[in-house]
Formats: sequence, C-alpha cells, structure tokens
Amino acid sequence: MIAAAAALILLLALAAWIGRLLIGPTLHDRLLGAQGAALTVCLLMAALAALVNRPEWIDLALVILFADLVFGVAALKLFRVRSLQTALAREPSP
Repeated sequence: MIAAAAALILLLALAAWIGRLLIGPTLHDRLLGAQGAALTVCLLMAALAALVNRPEWIDLALVILFADLVFGVAALKLFRVRSLQTALAREPSP
C-alpha cells in the first residue's frame, strides 16, 4: 500500500520534472529537468519493484542513475568548455 502511494506521488513529481524539461528557459534548467526526471524514474522503479516483488528492477534503476551521472557531468563540461574533446596541450599559466 505504501509503495502504491509512493508511486502515485512520484508520477506527479515526474510530471513536474517533465514540465521543467520542456518549458525551461535555459539549457541549465532543461538539464536539471532531465536529471530530476531520471532520478524520479529510478525512484518510481524502486517503488514498483516493491509493489510487484521484483527486486531485479532495483539493479536496473542503479544502472540508469549511473548513466544519468555520467550524462550530467558530460553535459556540464559541454556547457562550460563547448567541447567534449580533451585539451591537446595545456595553456601556460601566467
């Protein structure tokens, strides 16, 4: 019963994150919406795993969380440096 209530609340939260993803005025807002939606999907998967007694779904949720972490770091680097390529040589410091 608690898992079903948590799943319903997480569905409402997911709708809010998707709204931020679609309407976000800046790229950082959209990235925050995407990461929040991915986290909410993982929590929803955990709640559904408890509801239907399928613990292997939690492993899949952890994989999605790790992929979201890697995607978030790459996206923030892309926003800051404008490239995913590593520097060929260091710039001399003053």
